[in-house]
Parts: sequence; structure tokens; C-alpha cells
Amino acid sequence: MSGSRAGYLIAVSVMAVVVSPNFIVQYMSGVDLGVREIFYLWLGLVLVPLPLLVVPVRGYLRFLSLFILGIPAYVFHYSLLRGIPSVSSYGAVFETDREEVVGVVTGMEWFLLATVAVVIACNVAIGRIDRSFRPGRKAKGAILVLALVPLILNTARDIKVAHAEERGVIFSLEKRISQTYPYGEVVKIARAYGERLRLAHALEDKKDFRFGASKRRESGEREIYVVVVGETARYANWGINGYARDTSPRLSATPGVISFRNVYTMSNQTRMSVPMTLTRSIPEAPDRYLREKSLCAAFKEAGFRVYWLSNAPVLGGYDSTTSLIAMEADEIVRVNSLAEANDFAEGTHDDALLAPLAEALGRNDPKVAIFLQTVGSHYRYAMKYPASFDRFQPSGRDSRKSGFANLENREELVNSFDNTILFADHLLGEAIDAVAAQDAVAALFYFSDHGENLLDDGRQLFSHGTSGTPSEFELHIPFFIWLSERYHTAYPEKSRRLLERQDAPLSLSHFFPTVLDVADITYGEERLAESFAAEEFLPAPRSVLTMDREVIRLP
Repeated sequence: MSGSRAGYLIAVSVMAVVVSPNFIVQYMSGVDLGVREIFYLWLGLVLVPLPLLVVPVRGYLRFLSLFILGIPAYVFHYSLLRGIPSVSSYGAVFETDREEVVGVVTGMEWFLLATVAVVIACNVAIGRIDRSFRPGRKAKGAILVLALVPLILNTARDIKVAHAEERGVIFSLEKRISQTYPYGEVVKIARAYGERLRLAHALEDKKDFRFGASKRRESGEREIYVVVVGETARYANWGINGYARDTSPRLSATPGVISFRNVYTMSNQTRMSVPMTLTRSIPEAPDRYLREKSLCAAFKEAGFRVYWLSNAPVLGGYDSTTSLIAMEADEIVRVNSLAEANDFAEGTHDDALLAPLAEALGRNDPKVAIFLQTVGSHYRYAMKYPASFDRFQPSGRDSRKSGFANLENREELVNSFDNTILFADHLLGEAIDAVAAQDAVAALFYFSDHGENLLDDGRQLFSHGTSGTPSEFELHIPFFIWLSERYHTAYPEKSRRLLERQDAPLSLSHFFPTVLDVADITYGEERLAESFAAEEFLPAPRSVLTMDREVIRLP
């Protein structure tokens, strides 16, 4: 075989492997090929050889081969969530830790090793291409023409849409490219990194922000408000909410606990759900938290000592959207760190938060707000609770390499997930007992940032972060409020209204105004119609921010 023919054959083979995810995902989608699907496949194909017009063949192919390493994650993401990775997916990668990564890839080691072997084989083949090899004039012409056609068609469509809507042209090429592999991933990673830079500057940008928060009236007694940030704990698996298993015996037996039955999250991803919930951000204005402070700052302005107690691994000073909020507290206590996690260790369990909670309560601050950030029910579930809570069997707890989620091990997945709920119930029971022992005007709030898919139906969705419209299991979340006896006495009307609205259609968009209203704190631009503890409360349409940062209205 001549050097030229060999060069073309190797180049085409490598590029075919790199663009294969576009065809694999199209096949997995089960959608018939239409104009839209053909356009994206075409775009994905022609973008890859385009740089060969100007760059050396061997060097470019070696660079291109690196994208093969991302193919398993790309296809795995689609198989679990029925959508390709989004900007938010890569944002979450920047904010995750080694323990979570190991939990996801466990059971896929041979698949990953095979991918590395393919990359090595491609590079061996690339090494056989003559250094002087370049595409011929005809080949370059074909590449250019094939690339220009979709670009011209897309631009023509953008102009047509702009004319029909009587507005300026909004070019959508970047959005179109982001739907293809591999260069779509470059676009999304760049955008996610840009968001991370904005996060790093946000603390400085909003340092002078003030809510103008203050107590409406002083109760004359000690006041304690605790917010427990749950993780991945879906509504349906709590015994107190009607689940067949008794996964929440403590809460069910605790006086003063109100379970709200119709609460939906604003996002199916932690990195957006938590900052939106703890600030005045909403799906229609999700980045408001980058300009405004959170509940922590509002409590501080009203004269409260604020503590942030976290079991989330530490990644850095601005390691996540949630850390940006935590830094507003008077005192931050972290009971877990990335350095403590090893490949298959369980890590620090959430009950490690109880000691710093007791210490904060023991300081007898007259007004105190305490935030507890948990790891909750995050995958791998069996690592998130101690052995004493391994009640539902088999749970796969004794198998560190039980494989990733599939129908064959669904029983283990559900059992271990239910054990995390049982453990969360224990944590909440202990926290409530600790606060109740202070004999103060007190309330404890618990919400889960989002739910979880457990291969529940024919779609076989697993985990959370589903592209497009999230499932009911991701959106319907547990939400509890516990009120002390002294709180009932101090604020009987608020207590009554909360109890009456257990079945009201609520969203985590109501959390910020409700928590401050329960604490009897007023602030600038206060909207009591959004607090379900207020007489003025009015139910409003609920919405969700998807992984693609699109807003979906809920029925």
C-alpha cells in the first residue's frame, strides 16, 4: 500500500472512531432519522477533518485520538440520563470529588482499559504515517465543501427565523456544534470553565450587598433556626410520606414534624438547586446568587450568629456554588475533606455533623442560625451510611465492585438507597432532639436538593440530571419543618398556617421567603405572597431549570 493511501486510511479510521459517539447516541435514542438528526450527524462528521486544511496530519490525529478517552463517559451519560453531557454536566465535574468519581466508574475498569488500548493502537498507527503526508487538493476541496454546506444552511435558517420574528439575527452555530462530538464537548467545557471564573469573582462582586434584614419584633427568648440541606433523597422513599417500608421511624414518631407532600425542586442538579434555594434565585433568573447574598447573610443582618457545618468534601476556596454561600457564615466547620477519601472508603458519614451542631448550640448564642450540608443519598449509596443502618438487604455494601446501575442489581440499588433514607431520618431525629433540648423558640427545616432515578420504569433512568424534562422522581422532593413548643407559643398563627398547607403546591422557590418569615425577619423587597407561613401566601406556577438551562413550567 502506498504511503498516501495508508495515510488516508489511517486518518479516516481514527476520525471514524472519534465521531462514532454521534452515531451510537443516535441509535440509542430510537428516533428515526429526520432532517434535524441528519444535520447534526453531518455537522459532527465534517467538523473533525476541517483542521486538516491547515495543520500537520500526524500531530492533529494524535490530538484527536485523545477524544477517544471521553467516549465511554459520553455514551454512559446518555445511557443513564437519556441526554448528552451539558454545560451543567461539566460544571458538576469541576465541583465533584474523587470519591464520587470512583463510585461512578467502579465496575467499568475493563471498559476504560479497553478505551486506553484503542488510543494506544491509534497512535501506533498514526506513527506509520509519513511525516510529509498532506491531504491532496481534491481532498481539501471536498472537506471544505462538505463543511460549508451545513454552515451555510444553519446561517440561512438563523436569518430566516430573525426575519420572521422581526428581530436581529441570533447565530446558533455554537449551540448546534455543542450537540456534536467531539468539538461540542470543547465548547461546553469552555463555557463551564467560564462559569467557574465568574464564581471565583462573585464573592468580591457582592461584598457590599445588603438585604436590609431585621427582626419584626424581638421574642425576648433564645431563637434557633436550623437548615439541613439534604442530597438526592427523593420524596417517594420516605415512610412518613407513605412509602411501604418504614424508612423514617424517628420523624414519624417526633411531635411537631410537618411533612409537606407537594414540593418540587427548581433544578435536578445540586450545583444549581442549592444556590437557588438558599438565595432569591429562580429558574427564570438562575444567576442572581452571583449578585446577591443568601439566607446566611440575611440572618446575620438580623443579629443572628450563623454557622455552616458541612460534610461535603473540600476542593478549594471556591470549590462549588454552595461554598460561595457557606463563606457568608460567621463560622464554617468541615468534617470531611478530599484528602480523607480513598478509592473505596466510605468517607465521613453525616452523623459527624452532630458533634459540631452540639458545640454550636452549647455556646448559648441568643439568636443562632445553623446550616448543615450533608452528602445524604448520593451515589454510591452503600458508602453513605454506617453498617448499623444496613437494614434492607441485599445492599451490595460488602461488594466494592458490584458494578454500575443496571436492572440486574436494581434490588441492591433500592435497598442501599432506602438505607440512606433510614440514616438521614436518624440524623434528623438526633438534630431535632439536640435543638429541642435547648428549650428555645426553634425551627428545623429539611429539604433535598433533588431526587433520584432508580431504574423505575421503561425508560430505565438512573441517577439525576436527566437532559430535557426531568422525571417525577428527580423533581418531587421531601420537605420537613419541625417546630418547638416555644415556637408554637410565640408564633401560633405561623404554626397553624404551615400545618394547613401541607398539601399546597409548593416549590423550593418558596424556601428563602418562608424561612425568613418563620424566623419573623423582614427585609427589602419582601414578598409575603411567596411565604407559605404568611397569611398573604398565594400559590404560583412552578418551574424547573433543566441541565440545558432551559426553563420548563410544571403542571
